[in-house]
Amino acid sequence: MAYRSIDLAVRDLVGVGLLERIGESHERMYAIVATHRLVPALLGLIRAESDYRPALRSELATVAAKAEGVLAVAIVGSGGAPAEGIGQPVHVVVVTESDEAVHRWGDRFVAASDGLFDRFGVRLRVTVYTRATMAKMWATRTASAERSVASAERVAGSPLADLLTHEDANV
Repeated sequence: MAYRSIDLAVRDLVGVGLLERIGESHERMYAIVATHRLVPALLGLIRAESDYRPALRSELATVAAKAEGVLAVAIVGSGGAPAEGIGQPVHVVVVTESDEAVHRWGDRFVAASDGLFDRFGVRLRVTVYTRATMAKMWATRTASAERSVASAERVAGSPLADLLTHEDANV
């Protein structure tokens, strides 16, 4: 979030009595006012948010567990960053063994997207490749592609980097 947005939100929370400033140093520090009646709800929200990423990965892993012929499932790109913005899509890359599996499992992950939106408020942006197609693309990779693969969050199967650097990747 932008600093200004955070500053305005903190001011609002101080204004309604949920936060109080601690000390008068250059660094502004705040504490939750434990006696405020909204604190239990706020703490519940904070706990739920901290469980968000593991729960989303678990749901995606459940879809992937039933996926015969899937070699890897990973969250990639800015949507994969733990601090993605509200409404940002989650980019999921699925790597399969065959062209037939590309269509079958691409459709399955897209179908799962509606349920994930209902529970997590995110849309999936699913891209499915065969291992051979991904290896061909990797041969002419860009610095951006290297960063995406290096930072990909493994959900199921092999890490993307392992699939692409393994000697069999040059199919």
